[in-house]
Amino acid sequence: MKLNIIKLLSIIYLFYFSLIQSIIFVIDHKVDFQIVFFIIPLILLSFTFYFFNAIMTFIYGIASFFYKKDKELFKRGHKLMMLSNPKVAIAIVCYNEGEGILKTINAMQKIQYTNKHIFVLDDSTDSTTDILNSYAKDNNITILHRYSRDGFKGNAINNFIEKFKDDFEYFCLFDADWIPRRNFIKKTLPYLLVDNKLACVQTARYTYKKFHKSKIVRFSSLSSDTCYYTSLAGRERIGHFIPHTGSCAMFNIRKVMECGGWRSFITEDTDLGVRIYLNGYVTKYERDIKSYGEEFPQKYSSIVKQQQRWTYGSMEYCDDLLNNTIFNKKLPIKHKIGMLYQEFYYVTPLFILLMFFCDFLLTFLISTIPTKSFSMISGVLASTIM
Repeated sequence: MKLNIIKLLSIIYLFYFSLIQSIIFVIDHKVDFQIVFFIIPLILLSFTFYFFNAIMTFIYGIASFFYKKDKELFKRGHKLMMLSNPKVAIAIVCYNEGEGILKTINAMQKIQYTNKHIFVLDDSTDSTTDILNSYAKDNNITILHRYSRDGFKGNAINNFIEKFKDDFEYFCLFDADWIPRRNFIKKTLPYLLVDNKLACVQTARYTYKKFHKSKIVRFSSLSSDTCYYTSLAGRERIGHFIPHTGSCAMFNIRKVMECGGWRSFITEDTDLGVRIYLNGYVTKYERDIKSYGEEFPQKYSSIVKQQQRWTYGSMEYCDDLLNNTIFNKKLPIKHKIGMLYQEFYYVTPLFILLMFFCDFLLTFLISTIPTKSFSMISGVLASTIM
């Protein structure tokens, strides 16, 4: 909480330092106010986006201290689960994992639930497919191999759902590098059994930091761990939008199909999470249900590429998201706030850089271009726009 307060105060200080410094500089040099006509709005816009992200991060951080499990809902669902014992599919998304995929399969086999079946959604182009086929001969698992990676992960999941939607009502989704605890199904399924509006239960994911010698990887993983421990927990506590984060989640298959399944976006997980809410359903977050794995690559260059991919993915469907959320009268304002926070999370650093750039540009123009010349230029630009 202390760090969040420091961050918030620092951002407010930076904004006023940048904005007021620029205005005072203009007044001291007796420059035509048209100079700031174009640049000050950019500073304000940059600050608005960054301040929104900062204040919501602060609110979610405070709310996470008051996170609590819905014990009554869980008890009712647990009783129903013990009586009905519904079939649950476990889907593991796999791509060129080699023998490492066997560790994940072994962990899934140890999950404490009798009426389950494991599926490996394999898009591999190397020896991984042979390893899986050999392992499947002596174990009760199903390998779904695709020879074309059309639609990537999203279409692999859609293909699985289309084939087995009549056999299973619920399924767990995992990436190949995540290991859940043995009680995963028993801790997530009860909620889906009793809450008719619930389409997904998203759980926490934590990185094996102690096995990393690289300080860059250990430091980078803190951002992910903080998201699961504070941000998502805070959203759950105050009832804001909960995104699906791509893995370690339990779904109701019928409701996911109503939402259109997975689409071919780079961040297809966040896209599905938004459409769950747009179709009248919700996602629940459970911080106490944990899985462990590898969130970040080992090299700095790979981490940068990963962040670039996530940023591009969040912007890829920006227009579609904004049109379907901002002007959606049926969607509560609290979910709109959560979706906007999620959408602009990866680009907020750009706005703080833009704020400093505008401040520098304003100072540079004032100090290098004569007042009368710049006044004439800005006047022409203003009249052109109007």
